Amino acid sequence: MNTSENTLSTKEKHGHPPNNAPHVNEAHTHPHAANTHASPAKNTPARAWMIGAFVLVVVLLVGFLIFTKMQNTNTSPPAEKSVEVKLLVDASCEFCPKTNTILSKFDESKITYTLSTIDMHSEEGQKIIQDFEIEYVPTALVNVVGLDQNSTVQAALQGQFIKDPLKIRKGWIIVPEKFLDKQPKLLTFVKKPETCTLNEGKIKIDAQLDFGDCKPCINAHIILQQMLSKYTNVYVDYDPIMYGRTTLKSMGAALFANKGAVCAEELGYLNEYAECNYFNSQFHGNLDMNFMKACALDAGMSKNTINNEFVPCVSDINASPAEQTLINNTKTMHAWNPLKYTPSFVIDCTYAFVGQNSLERNLCSIHPELTGCAEVLEEARKPMVENTIPTDENTSISDTNAIISVADTNSI
Repeated sequence: MNTSENTLSTKEKHGHPPNNAPHVNEAHTHPHAANTHASPAKNTPARAWMIGAFVLVVVLLVGFLIFTKMQNTNTSPPAEKSVEVKLLVDASCEFCPKTNTILSKFDESKITYTLSTIDMHSEEGQKIIQDFEIEYVPTALVNVVGLDQNSTVQAALQGQFIKDPLKIRKGWIIVPEKFLDKQPKLLTFVKKPETCTLNEGKIKIDAQLDFGDCKPCINAHIILQQMLSKYTNVYVDYDPIMYGRTTLKSMGAALFANKGAVCAEELGYLNEYAECNYFNSQFHGNLDMNFMKACALDAGMSKNTINNEFVPCVSDINASPAEQTLINNTKTMHAWNPLKYTPSFVIDCTYAFVGQNSLERNLCSIHPELTGCAEVLEEARKPMVENTIPTDENTSISDTNAIISVADTNSI
């Protein structure tokens, strides 16, 4: 037998027809082989769809996160907690201020606060005075609750009271009226200072003046003299004081100049002496004894009085008490009076303020019964352009129609 006829080809053994055999559908003849080749064709679109869906989800998630972050960035932070404030005032005094400068600071900083105004003469007011040891009004109490979360309030408080740290008592910050804006405000003392005494039937003005080189103090002295001649039952206690100086040399010069004023007052010549004293200190530098003797002579002192009394007093010859008087005046002012600027005044040991231009108006507001005060008060009610007082190293006062308060300066 022919080997080629009896031997099947490899294809025929595995069921493949000869090349010239009729075509048979491979799908039926070889089901496994057909499935093997058809699978990639079916899975490719499904896999692409899954990948596309995954990418879409990732894009949406990233977009959502970016959108959320942008929204948080553009959204204003939540409003800070409202601050609780209690304000103690003298409600019985019609002309006394009914606010505290710290509130204007809060308003400027857009700080939200709730305010309760309490009369110092009421039962609640008296309890607050006792509990918080308040010495004069207006005084604000700011609740500390939430202040640690209110950076705006912290900044407003810290920025204003660096030199005079605030006191905290029973969960409240005590904010007495201060010289925040360098404007004179009128304060009411809760209790009359023990060192301040009144003569029955008289109206007293304590005048705290620096006769060294304070021009407003000289102006105040002149105004006081005019008022004394107009209001006969008014009297003035002059308290020459040593305003704070920055160097030992300036302190020595101021001490010397003020001692001259103290001695002139003791001898009854202060009114005539004061302006000459100031003129010489301004135009001739530090005063020496020759200039002071010339002023004393101008004031009307005899040469005998000058040599035997005035010069020894200024020079502390014969243990003159002039310097000690000056030191005591200064200590007294710092002990009980919050008015650390000159010129400052206390009327009837009760009402204190800074600034000579408001002297007569404040006197008439306190004592409208005085003859001539009706006209003064009527004039004060008229619209008035703000008058800024020329300043020097001792004072910086913007005196307007409003009666407003005072503040501290460097310790002496």
